[in-house]
Amino acid sequence: MVRAQGWYSITVSGSATSEEAGVAQSLLEMAAHRGDALPAPVIPAVTTATWERPTPECVDLGVLIAAPDGSPITNEGENPKRDSLLRPLYDLLGKECNFSMPNPDPDGTSNEVSFTVTVVPGGAVAFDAGVISGKGTPLETTNGEAAAVLMPIIYEGSSAVFATDGTNTVAIEVAMHAEASDFGWVAEQLIDGLAP
Repeated sequence: MVRAQGWYSITVSGSATSEEAGVAQSLLEMAAHRGDALPAPVIPAVTTATWERPTPECVDLGVLIAAPDGSPITNEGENPKRDSLLRPLYDLLGKECNFSMPNPDPDGTSNEVSFTVTVVPGGAVAFDAGVISGKGTPLETTNGEAAAVLMPIIYEGSSAVFATDGTNTVAIEVAMHAEASDFGWVAEQLIDGLAP
């Protein structure tokens, strides 16, 4: 972990030699240098339209979503990445929860579909219509704006629905064997369920 103007961390998967650890440290320092050159982040002011902070627990978020076909949704808990020195920041800014459900596609390569929900009260500042429309596929929602976007920074082939009600944001990340656009219902239900 590197402390510059902000906190930066990097995770390396697999076995790393000492030489590879040096490369990881160099990448981390490069990311910190570039990150520090960006405008300082600002936590948006809380308004009457801002979702509750701290964000509800994963089990409570799970109660707000129901699969259109009635399939059971299992709460797999909070993302383990949250158990870190940055936990207080994550708790302030939002919540990231893992869920799974039976695969509705009978021809699918997996019996189960996993998805990760990230909820950020006041996070609409991050929903840049230009970036989303330029790199994502707009999705129709009944209660806000949404787009299906690629999220290669998570892992190759990962995609997500990124949605906002104009004040808050929610992202639903799915693995490569699922279509993010098929999970717009999660975004709609959370936007409705979290409304003040």
